[in-house]
Amino acid sequence: MYGNTALEMADQDTVYRDAVIEAFSEWIARLEEVVEDAQRSGEVTSDVQAHQLAQHIVASLEGGIMLSRLRKEEEPLATTIACLRSYLLPVSAPV
Repeated sequence: MYGNTALEMADQDTVYRDAVIEAFSEWIARLEEVVEDAQRSGEVTSDVQAHQLAQHIVASLEGGIMLSRLRKEEEPLATTIACLRSYLLPVSAPV
């Protein structure tokens, strides 16, 4: 929902754009906390800073959602999630 809104309204309405930016920022900040905890416990790789990883996760999920909606099939989002799991897990972690 946020991705579509951001694309449609970013150049049209600054108040709307700012609200979407805030929504994404909150999502990334909350996810960053989860990533930090997972990195500390060794559940998620520490090769990338938590904020950058959180931003990448959000961008990937939004892209997967967009492609799934466009194609009217679940595969793009499922592939996105599978790839994120693969990228995030430490090499020694069982899948």
